[in-house]
Amino acid sequence: MSTLGRRGRWPAALICGLTLTGCTIGPSATAARPPAPAPAPVVGVSMVDHRFELDRPVPAGRVVFQITNDGQSAHDLIMLPLAEDVPPIAEQLRGSERRLVQPYAGIYERPPGDTGTFAVNLLPGQRYAMICIVVGEDGEPHWMKGMATEFRTPGPAATS
Repeated sequence: MSTLGRRGRWPAALICGLTLTGCTIGPSATAARPPAPAPAPVVGVSMVDHRFELDRPVPAGRVVFQITNDGQSAHDLIMLPLAEDVPPIAEQLRGSERRLVQPYAGIYERPPGDTGTFAVNLLPGQRYAMICIVVGEDGEPHWMKGMATEFRTPGPAATS
């Protein structure tokens, strides 16, 4: 006897159930489907010795960052959210009293000419910083040479 049953055939109800599962027939098939989300805006970031250059303002919401190392040395990019009471990133990095800030996103070290991409959801009205933590041949991290910047997404800041 076969594993398909005595007659060697699948029962008709099972075949119909497998065939029709997940299918919708008729005009309501397209009406019930939500539209695809719009593609996320892309922000190009050039890592140059020793700064970040953004090709456009950074919007709130889902954003794709396309990073290119246009410098002569290796660089990385670490993105950090900054609370309103945190000093500007240049002061925060150089000051004697630092506040703990957790990395949010970024790319690992890239050699000259290399690229990287990441996507994040950015809150309206939020401050964010970008820093490069690669240590140069002279022993100084790139953020000490000015490779740190911050931006704020448009819109009102979220309240807690």
